[in-house]
Amino acid sequence: SIMELRDRYRFDMIGGDTKVYGLMGWPVEHSLGMDLHNGGFSRVGFDGVYVPMPIPPEYEHFKATLSAFLDDDGFDFRGASVTLPHKEHLVRFAEEWDGAVEVGEWVEASGSANTIVVDENRLLKIENTDIDGLLDSLCEEMKIGREGLSGMRVAVIGAGGAARSAVAGLSEWGAEVCVFNRTSERGEMLAQVFDGRQARSGSPCRVVACSLEEFGFEQYDILINATSVGMHGGSDEDGCPVSVDGFEKGMKQDGLVYDLVYTPIETPLLHHARARGFQVLGGLDMLVRQAVRQFAMWTGVEGDIEEWRKVAWSRIE
Repeated sequence: SIMELRDRYRFDMIGGDTKVYGLMGWPVEHSLGMDLHNGGFSRVGFDGVYVPMPIPPEYEHFKATLSAFLDDDGFDFRGASVTLPHKEHLVRFAEEWDGAVEVGEWVEASGSANTIVVDENRLLKIENTDIDGLLDSLCEEMKIGREGLSGMRVAVIGAGGAARSAVAGLSEWGAEVCVFNRTSERGEMLAQVFDGRQARSGSPCRVVACSLEEFGFEQYDILINATSVGMHGGSDEDGCPVSVDGFEKGMKQDGLVYDLVYTPIETPLLHHARARGFQVLGGLDMLVRQAVRQFAMWTGVEGDIEEWRKVAWSRIE
């Protein structure tokens, strides 16, 4: 609508020098990114616009789209957030790109990236802001420092880009991680990447893989859903990534259930967890934290995280 163009996308402010940013993924319609980043641009007076960039799931579509954006000088493409299913595709693209590429530390560690920055010299930078966002959100909820994760047993559901970020960050800080995935072979491949690596403590990382049917055989301190199951508008929005029986057997009584999905606020997983007395955490705070980091990389301005949280909650409620 005209109102959305003006209020959400700052249409009246767009000119020849406006820098273009966006969200690359499939789907992207549910995202709060347009509200968070365009609102941030307005608050700091930055000449930019952030738009949805839906790209079908296959790598060829991602490669073709990003290549076209980078090659078009008139478009002034300066960066993007990258979400499911393209976080690993971005790393592959950077490896194949024939131009200059700078790869961030967390990308090297995880093999997954969610942020593109294109500087004034057309240098392509890729980073993973998900990991710090996840760790900070999790530790604040549990009232511990990152060192407090050492020795905790964590179940991660999924084996895609979000799961890789979770496994990379948690194992580096000493958590013992088990990857549960619908396709066990893919979970095993992910576990093998991280198992035995050197953690920050100097000890080897401990990461194993199990099939989803095995969840409930052992108990965990933390359960993290890193799939799109339960996401509004997704292919299984009414689903729960683990069975209710396994869920009750697989968590310690004081355990935390963390769903990286943030729409809806109360996913089926969190609903079942809350009803059984577990501590719960949704993905909205992680979204805000990683977005604030992206914004700083694009604009050089640190966003006020409390202000960004208020914007996010106002759009969800």
